[in-house]
Amino acid sequence: MHTLPNIVKEVDNIGRKAQLSEQEIMDFTNKHLDKKYPIKEWMRIYTDGSATDAVRIGSCGVHASLPDGNSLARPFACEMRCTNYKAKNRSHQRSRKRVQ
Repeated sequence: MHTLPNIVKEVDNIGRKAQLSEQEIMDFTNKHLDKKYPIKEWMRIYTDGSATDAVRIGSCGVHASLPDGNSLARPFACEMRCTNYKAKNRSHQRSRKRVQ
């Protein structure tokens, strides 16, 4: 039986993000991912979505890095009256459909 891993929401040893540059945060995050979830063994899926002025035209996207070295990226349009929340949620829905 296959079990799913625990969802980790914190990056090891990152400390207070307010005291770090964006590059330092990215470096800590990449080291954390490489240590806990090696790219040759894990699929990494990144999602995001947003809307203009937080309540208008929305879009979202999915990016996946695959263990075989390939990757895929898919942008998606959301409806005209879309919130940031709906756009982010749509990106999660789309990523699940692509993985299944």
